[in-house]
Amino acid sequence: MDSASCTTLWGVKFTVLSTSLDPESRSAWLCTLAAAQLRAQGHEVKFLDLRTDPLPPFDNVQGAGGCYDHPNAARYHAAVAGADGVFLGVPVYNWGLGSGVKALVELTGSSDEARG
Repeated sequence: MDSASCTTLWGVKFTVLSTSLDPESRSAWLCTLAAAQLRAQGHEVKFLDLRTDPLPPFDNVQGAGGCYDHPNAARYHAAVAGADGVFLGVPVYNWGLGSGVKALVELTGSSDEARG
């Protein structure tokens, strides 16, 4: 992206989500790098990492004790809903997506008040 393009994006709120659970994850490293570069360009960045801020397995239980009741579920939902853009770091395990990103999508999938 050239400097003229960057000025049109100045001050954008980004949420960077690292979804790997691997302690030596390359996708987590890429998320850290992306967050640093976005901050260096003057953007507001919220960084969340499933290794340090885990989510529960998705069970679709709406009440007490269910996945939506987990303290980090609201954090992730707010981070996605409040962002102008989301950078999602997703590792590939055995030719598919890991359970962490699947739970994340289920818990934050609808951030539109009108859709529920």
